[in-house]
Formats: sequence, structure tokens, C-alpha cells
Amino acid sequence: MKLYTPLSDEEATQAERGEYLSQSLFWVDRPDPGEATDDAIWVEIEVSASEAAQFERPFHEELGYREFELPSEVASRHRAVRITLPGER
Repeated sequence: MKLYTPLSDEEATQAERGEYLSQSLFWVDRPDPGEATDDAIWVEIEVSASEAAQFERPFHEELGYREFELPSEVASRHRAVRITLPGER
């Protein structure tokens, strides 16, 4: 399954390199631009549904997306890719 999180430019570069980020991050199964700052860079990783399931958090079910709190050592095992959301340049 694909998971997404907004990062700063520096963090996005670290994630692309597979480097550990300093903290656990929240990842979602559907990016929501309203949940991030205007200068955020969205990145995507692909993880197995079974691996993601153990980190799922039910915080924003009413908003229509699932949320996962992945420890940095888990997220860094997956190649992060910068993405452009619809409507962005």
C-alpha cells in the first residue's frame, strides 16, 4: 500500500536517501493538502498492508483517510519518492 507524509525539503531529501529521520512520522493512505503547510513536500513510500496495519491509528476516520504512525526505522526501509499532488506545480 502507498503511504504519504508532508516533509520539509531537507527531510524529504533525507527520506529519499533512506536516512533515518529524527522522529516517528504520521503517514496517510490519501494525501490531504489541507493537513500540511503550503511549503510542505509530500513523499510516498510503499509498504505491505500487513506491515502498515500494526502502526495504524484511527485519528481521522471521519476525514476519509487512514493514518499510520511509522517509526523512523520502519519508514527508512522503504524508498521515499517526492510526489506532486493534483493542482500543484
